[in-house]
Amino acid sequence: MKSKSHRAGLSLPAARVNRAMKKSSGLPRIGGSAPIYLTAVLEYVVAEVMEIAGNHTLAAKPGRKRITPEDIVLAVRGDDELGKLFKNVSVFAGDKIKMGGALKPAEPKAKSQKASEDK
Repeated sequence: MKSKSHRAGLSLPAARVNRAMKKSSGLPRIGGSAPIYLTAVLEYVVAEVMEIAGNHTLAAKPGRKRITPEDIVLAVRGDDELGKLFKNVSVFAGDKIKMGGALKPAEPKAKSQKASEDK
């Protein structure tokens, strides 16, 4: 017996997507083709992100074989359509936080200045 994913020619598990759809929607019944379609869409988006991130990795440092979270973020933010899709998403250990001056910790005053101010 072949799985739904195998019959549809997918790499990601459609049964797991089906279970997640049932759990998140609260509906006990989901159409038979809905998880297959959603799995195909997820697989396509993942393939696009990995392709762009891989190209970015090779362009940044030739010979490097590992895609880092920073490469994924830079690839997604650099692409117009993926940037719109992931505009409210932050990737753990991939986004660089830019702090304004108000958020930086205050530097402690020197003891000699503090002693002269007290007198």
